[in-house]
Amino acid sequence: MHICFLNMPIEYYSPTSGGAISTIIMQTARDLIARGHQVTILTRMGDDDSYAVGNVVPLPLPSREMLGPVRRLFSRFRAKFSQWDWPYYEYYVSAFSNALRDLPVPPDAVVVRVRATRTDRGDLGRSDDRRVDRRAALDALG
Repeated sequence: MHICFLNMPIEYYSPTSGGAISTIIMQTARDLIARGHQVTILTRMGDDDSYAVGNVVPLPLPSREMLGPVRRLFSRFRAKFSQWDWPYYEYYVSAFSNALRDLPVPPDAVVVRVRATRTDRGDLGRSDDRRVDRRAALDALG
């Protein structure tokens, strides 16, 4: 099975500059690869090295400096109207859509949101009242 993860627009898939979500994606990707699955991670790239787990596909995202004042203003208006949390989110969505379409092998599943939850390894932070065990979810995949 080919599984594709989409990293958050504010995170780098890096052990140096990535956050908790990137670490969870890396750990889950490592477990899936060990079970024989193919894993692709779509992510923005920083200056630091990325995790060497999975097929990492960089998303070409413009920085604030690359956008002119009119485009930044339009993007800010669009973000307010669409209730997006991140600035320049439309460029992220476009880059993700293009990268997903350009993958040589289409994924069987795309994971767009990963939540840190309470597991048998300790409290990693809870985003809701459901308890999800990552190992049980992986076992369900086979």
